[in-house]
Amino acid sequence: VPSFTKLLTHPEIFNPSPSVASVPSTALFIIDQETKLSKARYVNGIYIPLTTDDDEDDPTSLSQSSLAQKVLSLVTSPLKLFTSTVLWHWEDNAAPSNNRKQVTTLQTRNIALTVLLHTTPLEAMRSKLAVKEFGSALELAKRFELPVDEIYQHKWRDLFIPGEEETEITEEVIRDVLARVEDRKWVLEECVGRVPGTAGGARLLLQYGVKMTEGVGLSDVEGEIEKVLRQFDSDAESPVREDSPTKDGVTVLDVCLYRTKFLRFLDRLETHEAIYAGTDYSPYGGYAVHLEWFRTVSLISLAFEFAQDANFHALEVLFTRHPEVLRYWFGILANVPEVVDVLQYKHLLPKLDTRTGREMEWPVVPWRKKDWTSTPSVREFVGIVEDSDDTNPLQEGVFKSDYPASKEDVCQFYERRAREIEEASGVVDFAVDLVR
Repeated sequence: VPSFTKLLTHPEIFNPSPSVASVPSTALFIIDQETKLSKARYVNGIYIPLTTDDDEDDPTSLSQSSLAQKVLSLVTSPLKLFTSTVLWHWEDNAAPSNNRKQVTTLQTRNIALTVLLHTTPLEAMRSKLAVKEFGSALELAKRFELPVDEIYQHKWRDLFIPGEEETEITEEVIRDVLARVEDRKWVLEECVGRVPGTAGGARLLLQYGVKMTEGVGLSDVEGEIEKVLRQFDSDAESPVREDSPTKDGVTVLDVCLYRTKFLRFLDRLETHEAIYAGTDYSPYGGYAVHLEWFRTVSLISLAFEFAQDANFHALEVLFTRHPEVLRYWFGILANVPEVVDVLQYKHLLPKLDTRTGREMEWPVVPWRKKDWTSTPSVREFVGIVEDSDDTNPLQEGVFKSDYPASKEDVCQFYERRAREIEEASGVVDFAVDLVR
């Protein structure tokens, strides 16, 4: 069909004079018939095809039959003898009457129905994507100059299909698939929203997201803050934010939000590894599900749960890596069961600094250096509360105190806690160990 162009494969070759039926502007139906001739020898009730090594005139040159042919011959020969001598005279009309080993020409017909559908290059490309033929889809895109973002987006999402074995996210996978997508906003969303099934993959994806936000600096953000403040309406509860877009429609506000999330999720990832390393995640639905929960859970609420479970290693990690938890230090330790020996968490108890007369600060070691997104001006611009965990509901009776606390507050904590331990556990030694 000269007016048709085959998009998906090589040109289709038909035999002479095929039958053609058309549906106007929709499709062509072509019935193609192919006839093949082959020679076979009739032996013991079955036709055995001749090979190129067989001699048609020599019945003894027949290639050795297969095991199935031998078994069939053993079964059919006695049956023919029985029907021929006892019941009736039976003659196989298909077999030559004068020579049971005569060569016969067999005719085989193959009929194929081909449907030629009218489609566009874009539709053809998407049909290939639907069956995961990414290579063919990419060839079509290059041939007809179609955008390739859709191909690499499908290929990337195919790595995270639920119920199927997930492909490990490596630097090569990010470079060969995700990095080829030109839609910057889409890539940022994938980096912040996708949670791979391994810690290494999750770390690489977040680090790639951080790299994509390096085009904006503190000076750019401060300029946008000035614009917001100039637009401030005294009657409004908050200023109207109209930040200027950068390339690909991503605004400075977007960059701040994404970068803040990437860095926060990287911190949570390291904390997750420090607390849950070696845990069997199958009861939680897998590693990705557990990490996704941990990335957004309130660390304050989690610290109270760790205290109730007497998980002092986890508490030490939170105190050291996330200083915002220390404002709830007294309340967290008050949730440790009174029957737990005080010596088990002695290293977590607050101490007094004799030089300042106040609570001695916990030695905080963050996972990374402070980024420009942690400055007060940036937090004001993107609407991020200083401590996002404050927005999460906490259990009744939870309180926070000044940090570092005064000498009076520290003494009151020890007195109150000693009474609670003695009354609840009845073990005076625990109360004595606390106040020593």
